[in-house]
Amino acid sequence: VAAPERSEPGGAEATAVLRQVIAGQVVRCSVTGEETHGREVGTCWIGAQDIGGALIAEGRARDCPRFSAGRYAALERPQAAALPLPGYCRR
Repeated sequence: VAAPERSEPGGAEATAVLRQVIAGQVVRCSVTGEETHGREVGTCWIGAQDIGGALIAEGRARDCPRFSAGRYAALERPQAAALPLPGYCRR
């Protein structure tokens, strides 16, 4: 998932949506063993809800095909095109 950093345009809004989605719930993650920019790559859920998918469906993040193999592409909203897509997301 490619979400803007807090200091980037859309970052504060993405952070707010993430906080709302998580809202004190237990989050479980499965990491792939890959890293990008010092961060582990993986998928996180609250129950059966994919948190990355929720951010993308809200228009606050974009699919990162290099790591997702495009599994979130159908969830991407038109307004997300204005969000940055980091170079490391391209295959």
